[in-house]
Amino acid sequence: MHYKIAAFFHLQPPKGTPTPKWIARRSLNSLPLNDSACPFFQAVINRKLPQYYLIDLLEYKSRGDDLPNGLVRATDPRCHKLKCTAHSILGIKSAFAALLRERLINDPSVAGAIESYRTYDFNAFKGSHKLMTTSSEILFINETLDLVIGYLKREYKLQ
Repeated sequence: MHYKIAAFFHLQPPKGTPTPKWIARRSLNSLPLNDSACPFFQAVINRKLPQYYLIDLLEYKSRGDDLPNGLVRATDPRCHKLKCTAHSILGIKSAFAALLRERLINDPSVAGAIESYRTYDFNAFKGSHKLMTTSSEILFINETLDLVIGYLKREYKLQ
């Protein structure tokens, strides 16, 4: 184990239980992190998690609604540009799970919509993964994204 990682797990904050802010600051200073992890830790430290997740969801919302004729694999250059891919669907699920875990969603109807999305049986994950995302699934993705993005903007007064 890398000595900095070992030191991180054995150190405690000056008083009491480690706070998320302390853990984030310690992670940024001690762990060998890649650049993609740093914005998250900065958001924790600066208490800007709602804005962090809003930016993430807006990026997914900006992806295309196109439904290609064939499967879009991870090696396809379009993979990160379309909502229909398993990569996008899972990324949105992950962001939604984090919003609930961090208790950033306080409206039961929005939380219910997120749970519906997280438990929805998307074609991309059925059987042998050879089924295509449907236009009704894209509509469902867009409606759920719009609802959650709108909530974050209103609740946290974000642009």
